[in-house]
Amino acid sequence: MFHNHNVVSFKYSQRTYYMQITRSWREQRVMLKNRFSVLNDADFEFEEGQKESMMDKLSVKLKKTRSELELLFAELQTY
Repeated sequence: MFHNHNVVSFKYSQRTYYMQITRSWREQRVMLKNRFSVLNDADFEFEEGQKESMMDKLSVKLKKTRSELELLFAELQTY
């Protein structure tokens, strides 16, 4: 996954998808916490350069693969 301004790309099933980031990180956190009651603010905390670690922890907590988690974030952009 790479970030370039407001465009993010990620691979899923050997295809590369691009999405426009329209929601702030705060909005995405709120939406995920509303959708998954098991999540709390501490699940979204990360130090600079440690975002990948946070994403891995979210994958485990939500019992989703990393690709599924990335698709979930992409879905949040469509609301």
